[in-house]
Amino acid sequence: MSTFHILAASEAQELKLLANQQIVKYCRVAPAALWTLDYLLTFEHEVRLMTAKNRWTVTHALFLMTRYFPVIGFVCAIYDAITPHLQLSACFSLYKTTGCVLFFVMLATEGLLLLRTLALWHSQKFVKIFLITVYTLAVVAMFVCIVITISLNLNSICSASSSASSLSTASKIEWITAGMFISAALFELTAICFTLYQGVRLKGSNSLGNRNRLISALTHGNLMYACSLFATSIANIVFFILPIGDGWSGLLDVFQGVLHGVLASRILFSLREADKTAGAESVAVSDMQFASAVQMSVMRNDDA
Repeated sequence: MSTFHILAASEAQELKLLANQQIVKYCRVAPAALWTLDYLLTFEHEVRLMTAKNRWTVTHALFLMTRYFPVIGFVCAIYDAITPHLQLSACFSLYKTTGCVLFFVMLATEGLLLLRTLALWHSQKFVKIFLITVYTLAVVAMFVCIVITISLNLNSICSASSSASSLSTASKIEWITAGMFISAALFELTAICFTLYQGVRLKGSNSLGNRNRLISALTHGNLMYACSLFATSIANIVFFILPIGDGWSGLLDVFQGVLHGVLASRILFSLREADKTAGAESVAVSDMQFASAVQMSVMRNDDA
């Protein structure tokens, strides 16, 4: 192959990489519009929730994290998109901030998923222990991944160098970041399986009475929540393990953070509405006690 053809192929590859990176920037900024729209539509519900005369629990903290931490993520993405040439120090700070925000958002959203799943298994001690163990292992794995990622040499990410060592380090960072989403996906898959199984068990019960509406909302909402998170986690894994030269890494990481917050708030508000309609006092959704559940006698009747 002549030198001309080699240069032409190299230039075409660089143009393709730049085009892909531009698409990634758009996809990292676009979730800001989704979050803003959802926030305006649900602000009234949030005010009612936060001004209710109920004691605050850990779930309130998790809800606020999933609601507002994504803002930090897409603000960093917007700053990166509108700043053509970041200084190395600014790039390091931006990358570490985004990584930490992603970890805390995933920690909170997976925690909400855990509490919602426990609400369907309130009387099952073994299931509680198992789900909490899986969640803890997933959080530890995500924490280790993010610590390793921000501890590596970020020059390969922030500099324009295309040396073999820089590309190798960048590829390693992408794989470790993918490990975060793999850990989250495994827990989400576990929650999906337990939700499906418990939903089938409760569906055949005739003793739930006016709690059917709330149980249905809890089961369907939890299933939609877990499946959406699982699908986005899988998509992120795929984009992070693609060759670094393709330029697709980080395509959906900001979107996943925003999606977590939107789904968490939407499903919470729908549960409160179902609780209000059904009048099921035994499930204190208005208190944000997701781990509360159907009366123990109902569960025992199902097992009988």
